Order: sequence, then C-alpha cells, then structure tokens
Amino acid sequence: MLCSLCLQGCRSSFQVTAEDFVREESRETRDNGGEPAAGLVLVPDGQSSVPSDVPNSGLPAAILAALPSIAASTVRVALPMRHLTVESDAVSWQSSLSTESEEVDTKSLRLPAVFGSQEWNQYFGEVGEEPFLPLDIDEILHSACPFWPGKLVKNTHLLVLIPSTVDGKAFTLDLLGELIQSPRGDGHRTQYFLYEDEVQRSSRDAYSTSSYWVLLTRDILPGSRSKPYTVQQALVAAQAPRVDHSPYEIPNVLETATAILSHYVRSSHRLYEGYEGAGIDELPSTSTRCTVLLEDIAEHPSPIAVGRFCSRGLVFLSGFDDDAELGISCLRKFGTRNYRPSALLHLFGAEEWSRYFGEVEPIPPLPEHIVDTLNSPCPFWPGRAVKDTHLLVLIPAKVAGEPFSLSLLGELVKCPKSGGYPTKYRYYNGDVQKHGCESV
Repeated sequence: MLCSLCLQGCRSSFQVTAEDFVREESRETRDNGGEPAAGLVLVPDGQSSVPSDVPNSGLPAAILAALPSIAASTVRVALPMRHLTVESDAVSWQSSLSTESEEVDTKSLRLPAVFGSQEWNQYFGEVGEEPFLPLDIDEILHSACPFWPGKLVKNTHLLVLIPSTVDGKAFTLDLLGELIQSPRGDGHRTQYFLYEDEVQRSSRDAYSTSSYWVLLTRDILPGSRSKPYTVQQALVAAQAPRVDHSPYEIPNVLETATAILSHYVRSSHRLYEGYEGAGIDELPSTSTRCTVLLEDIAEHPSPIAVGRFCSRGLVFLSGFDDDAELGISCLRKFGTRNYRPSALLHLFGAEEWSRYFGEVEPIPPLPEHIVDTLNSPCPFWPGRAVKDTHLLVLIPAKVAGEPFSLSLLGELVKCPKSGGYPTKYRYYNGDVQKHGCESV
C-alpha cells in the first residue's frame, strides 16, 4: 500500500503536468504472471486550495483527483423501474423509460405508508435521489396480501427507502439511533430502550453502499409467533415461488428498525409493540427475528430480535429462545444492497470501479486491520480520524479488460457510467503523454 499526499485541485477539471516524469520504482507493479498488479492507495484527503498546475504528478495522484468528484453522484438501479414521488398522501409513479415524444404514464395512489426521500429530508436529513422502483409497483401494492386474507399489500406493508447516507454520513444502526432522538420539524421522537452488546457488535456500524427500497410487513406473520427459527424461515421461504421477482426474505436488523421508526416519526403509531402495566398477559409484546448485517463478525449464528416498542423506546435483543413474543416478519427488496463497515464510506474499490467505469482485475484483499487503521487518529490533522482525512482507492491493473494507464483514465473520466460526474484533463502536456500509455 502506497501512502502519498494528494491535494485538492480544480473543481470542474484537473491538470496533469510534469517536466520530469518519475515512475515509482519502489512500488511493485507486476505479479508473478507478468501482468500489471493492482494495488490500493491510502492518501490524505487534503482540503487546501492549491494552484491548478501540480508538478511531478503521476497516475495515482491523477486517479485520486478525479475519482471523488465522479463518485459523488446518486446511484440508481439499472433496470426498467419507476421513480417514486410523494406529494402529501398521494404517491405517483412515473416511468423512467419514457422519452420526450412519449406521454408520461402517471398513476396516483392514496398511500400514506411510503417513506421516501421527501420524508427523509423532512424528518432526518438529505439522502439524495431515491432509486427507481419496479414498473409494476402499483400492481404489487394493490394486489391481495399473501399473509392476511381479504387485505391488500398496501394496507399490510410499509414501503421504506433505506438510504446509503444521510447528510453525507453513512446510514448505520447507530446513526438511526441518533436521528430518532431529535427528528426535524414536528417528527415524533423516541430512542433505543435496550440495545444489546451482540447487536452492536454485529450490526451497529454497517451501511449499504447504495440506497434501496424495502416492502416490509407491518406485523409478524400469522402462525409465526413462538415457533423455532427454522419453522419461521420456512414460512417466509414458502412465499418465494409466488412472486415473479424480488421474493420475500427475512429482513436485517437495520431494515426492520428503519421501517418501524420511520413509521413512528410521522404518525406516533408504534408497530411491533411492547405493552406496559395492566393487561400485559392479555396483550403480549411483539418482536420479529432479523438477520445481522455483518455475519462474519457475529459471535453467534442466532438471529437478532427487534420490537417491544413502547413509550421507553425500541428494543434490540439476542433472539436465542423460543419466546412467546418472537415471530417473524418479511420483506421484498427493490434495488441493490451491499453492507460494509462505515469506515469504508469513502472507499473507491472494485464495486465503485464497476459502477462508474468497468470491471477491474485483479482485486487484491484489503489488509486485515484496515478498519482499525481508518478509525485511528490521523497523524497530520489532530482530532480527526484517518477515514476523514484520507482516500482509500483501488489502483487496478485492468479496467474492462484494458491495461489501466494515465491515458485510459483520461478517457474514462470524460464519460463515467451510472450518473457519475464527468471531468477531463485540463492540460496534458507532451512529457506526461510519453508515459501516459504505460500501464501501472
């Protein structure tokens, strides 16, 4: 791993010049097979304003100048989808496939059980553009509920956006706990009443690298209460063949908590409720089992339970026992989720290369203790962590099958994919171009 200092240049374009281009011979550039080797570069993310002419600039510095501006865009699901907009209680879907010559197909529903980007902005913070929903989302919501006969999906489910970030911060279980204590405007506040250590170890600090939607049941499934987890899993799996896409699955702990608390913040209505005082025996508390976010660091394979939502707050428990209150909920997911530690929020790795430029190879593993490194104090800026002052970037050997070079980077940044922000080399002089075609 190469550590070098990269200063921020021009915002709209960047310039690479050099009188004497010096290759870094100390960095290993080829693997055993003779092909260029990929590497990761961890450099300080300088915030100083500097002149646009940066002498002795090489490929890693050029990459680090270009990639953050390209990746600062909203990710959208690249499938035939519809975009959701909410106005008051009306929900409208507009086809993303229409052209200027086509008449826009718009449908409106009276559906208050939607929590999208507009609601996030109103109660918690900016989440960017929401990803598209399936073209048949209105048919899904108006279809018969497979769990509660005689009811429609829109009356038994919540459609909730799970953002990647909120106001630029990775959306994690910890951040949700902070946001719900101080919602904006007239939002109803609450808190985590019990937040067990195992839940925190496995799920507190993970976020999804892209935003996505979940359609979660408002209650545990009929017949799932007080049953072994294997039986509950079978109840959910039995629904898979009945849908054409995005089959039902068990929610993770962040998805469940987000749906419950987003519903509460604007309605003051508690789902998965816990009861206090008289009548507790007649009205048992309700919790749903969930999967953890990062299973590789969980100490136990058992699921987490979320619920018992009462005036004191929402409860997170280790769901080991067949307690009478423990049932199972389920959801359908629309979009892509990929959870990783929040310390990697600014990582530009294989996923980001694929999203904006093309598949990269080979993909070296990150160091075992990279999260600890990123969370450690920065040696240059007192009081700040490495993750807040550095950029962690994969330097690939190939992009979309082509050897990666300074010249190729210049072409890629002109036309990034998936809504990435384009830029260019403002000045690319002859001395640099002599070496620009050489791969890393």
